[in-house]
Amino acid sequence: MIHDEVVSMALLSLDALEPTEVAAAARHATGCPGCREALAADRRTAADLALAAAPVTPDPTLRQRILDAAAALPQQVPLVKPARSRPALRPRRRAERAEAIAEQVRFLDSVGGPIVRTVPLAATRASTGGPARASAQLYLTGTGPAGIIVAGLPDPGAQVYQLWRIAGGKPAPMQAFRPGPHGQALVNLARSGAGRTQGGLPEGGEAFAISLERAPGLAAPQGPILLTSAA
Repeated sequence: MIHDEVVSMALLSLDALEPTEVAAAARHATGCPGCREALAADRRTAADLALAAAPVTPDPTLRQRILDAAAALPQQVPLVKPARSRPALRPRRRAERAEAIAEQVRFLDSVGGPIVRTVPLAATRASTGGPARASAQLYLTGTGPAGIIVAGLPDPGAQVYQLWRIAGGKPAPMQAFRPGPHGQALVNLARSGAGRTQGGLPEGGEAFAISLERAPGLAAPQGPILLTSAA
């Protein structure tokens, strides 16, 4: 058996063919007993090559280098699902929800990164009768909180919503904000300076909360806590 397809079988066994050539070589092997036998032999040889090399002990820093490289890559992060409306409003709300999601994607592109961790905030019992469907997602980079997306909050009127960092049971104000016309708030903490921390990422045991306050700049929450993360 001497024909040009013998070379193709060797390349096929090594996954060295172009994607457009793989299907044609495989079809030929199906109809040619000689090439089929050659392909099987080439694959056995290729498998044996992996055992022929002497074992090599990897560099002890290899694992950490791989983890560091993975952490530096932008990761897909969860978005905040906009709250649903009554069935009668669904056609219009579908378009609004799509635009809200698009705004979230643009916002996350603007906060800087890479985002290495997210912290979800869920509605508390104090939200019953109010923004019970509200939810939020806090986004963190290697230097601390970079931004937060909140959905489902009603217009606070003359009041404001306040984001708090809670460490050791002590709250510290981060950023006051007001939602847009559809109850969504996109707050860039890195740009405002509220997300910068001395030690980088929050330590385990820290929590975050959102309250409704009469005015921004308070030293501690005075209004109800509407959303909170698990400590």
